[in-house]
Amino acid sequence: MTSDEIAGVRRFNRLVTLRAGALDDHFLGRARPLGASRVLYEIGTAGSDLRGLRRRLGLDAGYASRLVASLEREGLVRVERGPGDRRVRTARLTAARRREVGQMNRRSDRAAAGLLETLPAPLRARLVTAMDEVHRLLRLAGLRIERVSPTHETARQCVVRYFEELGQRFDAGFDP
Repeated sequence: MTSDEIAGVRRFNRLVTLRAGALDDHFLGRARPLGASRVLYEIGTAGSDLRGLRRRLGLDAGYASRLVASLEREGLVRVERGPGDRRVRTARLTAARRREVGQMNRRSDRAAAGLLETLPAPLRARLVTAMDEVHRLLRLAGLRIERVSPTHETARQCVVRYFEELGQRFDAGFDP
């Protein structure tokens, strides 16, 4: 890679950080920064095991705990101990959180529309196509292949999906 390529990535990152409002303490006009808003969104309607949440978002335990605690103080989530393993903590949504996420989604849609409406239709289409391509390439650049135990949940899910695909490909199905 060249120094020009590195400079281009850094320039792009600075612009995206600015446009996304990543440094705004009141992301989408709410009383919380982007990090807390993203954690709130990622907890989802089914709730989320805090370990899985940290892993998905690439957060260290201390930072994730502080974000979840702030959301808990706001009454947006409640944290429960796992019934089988008391060390496992799960964040669940409150009714207030569901309303908050609806409002955040509407504000996020308006912000995206505000960005797009400044461009004529052909340039909007180019921008959205370019964003899709950047999204695909960033996912590819973040791909990691690592060895895990065959009993690991991720490994088991991969095998199940593989067997499902084989079942779809063969006329007679596939019986593992």
